Amino acid sequence: MIARWVGWAAMVAGILGCTTHYVRPQNDKVYLYLKRPAAEQVFLACSVDGFSLRPARRIRGELWEAVVESNKEFRYFYLVDGSVYAPACRFHEMDDWGGKNCIYVP
Repeated sequence: MIARWVGWAAMVAGILGCTTHYVRPQNDKVYLYLKRPAAEQVFLACSVDGFSLRPARRIRGELWEAVVESNKEFRYFYLVDGSVYAPACRFHEMDDWGGKNCIYVP
C-alpha cells in the first residue's frame, strides 16, 4: 500500500513540478508555453506557416510563450538557443530528418 502511494506521489510530482511544456487553447489561438530557465532565445516552428520561426517571448524568468492562430491540428518544435528541441508531448511523430515533431490536436 505504501509503495503504491509513493509511486502515485512521484507521478504527480513529476507531472506538476517537472513539466517543461504545456499548451492552452483559447478561442482561435493556441498558446504554447516552454519552461527553459537558461534559454537566451526561443523560437517556435510550426506547420501552420511552413515551419517559419516565430519568436517566443519570455513571460517570466523561466517561462516562454508562443502563440499560433489556429484551431486545427498542426506539428511543431522549438529552436532554443540555436538547437532544435521537441519537448515531451502527448502526440508526436518522427520527421524526415530523424528528429521529432510534437502534434497539437484540438
